[in-house]
Formats: sequence, structure tokens, C-alpha cells
Amino acid sequence: MALPNSGRLSLADIATEFGGTAPHKLSEYYGSGNVPASGVLKLSDFYGESAFTPTHQWTIGVYDLYGFIQYGYLAGNYGDITPKTVSVDNHTSPIRGVRVGINGSVYYFEIDFSDTSYSPFLGKDIRILFQDAEFIITGAVIKSSRWLMLENQPSGSPTHNLYQYLSVRTGNTLGVNIGFE
Repeated sequence: MALPNSGRLSLADIATEFGGTAPHKLSEYYGSGNVPASGVLKLSDFYGESAFTPTHQWTIGVYDLYGFIQYGYLAGNYGDITPKTVSVDNHTSPIRGVRVGINGSVYYFEIDFSDTSYSPFLGKDIRILFQDAEFIITGAVIKSSRWLMLENQPSGSPTHNLYQYLSVRTGNTLGVNIGFE
């Protein structure tokens, strides 16, 4: 999460955000985020900075599929994501969709692979990290021969929380890390 934009800021706060090796000193953080790479550093140089580096840019679209509202990206229908790939364990697969939706009163999450090269992703938790929020989707399985999907998730689940998060960001482009653990 980003450091505060104003107020009290300590070297310990900076170390929590950017890591490093104790004992900490400001000079170990030259060039971190938008911090200067040289010159005299001040604690105030770190206001609003973050160690977050997104792997994808995700434009959040919305789609009504017969009353089932979906948020995210589906090729040719809504939203966008760049790059259109996901990776795990040195394996990269093309995707044509990353979305979350509601079916009645239950929620689902889905990654739609462009081909059948999804086997390295099976059994992995999906970590979706934004600048200000993190969602971990566990238990997803392959459906219809190429969708990594988690279905029937109740209110309060990470899938529901992701749905709520994206629902108020429709049309926005967000930096996101999509990882598999």
C-alpha cells in the first residue's frame, strides 16, 4: 500500500513499504517509486510513494449477460487488459478474459484462456493485487475446457469483495498484479 500523502512519516514506514536490510537509511531507497535517484533525500520525498509495480493495466468494463452482471474484461465484449497473458512458474498463457460476476445471489470469478495451455495454473491460488486492495481467490477449477473458474461464492467471500471493488471502478484503468501461488 502507498505511503501517506501527508502527516507523520518515519524511516520504519518507508522500510515497511520498500523493504531493505536493517539498519535502514534513506540512501538505500534512491530511485524507489518516484523518489529521486540522486541528491539529498528527505522523508517528505516519500509522501505518496509505493513499491507497487503493476504487471497489467486493466480497464474495467461492465456487461449484462441476461441479467448476470459481469465486471472486468472479455475480448470483443467489454473492458481491456494489457498484456493479454498470465504467467506462472516460467509458463505464459494467452487470455481472452478476466472477470467477476453474479449469478442470482452467488458470485463467480473466471480467467478465460485463449487456448488449452492452462495446466500449469491448476491448483494455484490467484492473487489479484491493486494499489489499494488485495484479493486471493482459492479453489478455482477448469470449466468448459479452458475457463479457470470459482463458482457459487457467497456474500463476504473474496470473489464478492472483488465484485464490489470493480463495480465502482467501471471505465477506469487500474494497475494490477495478477499472480498465481
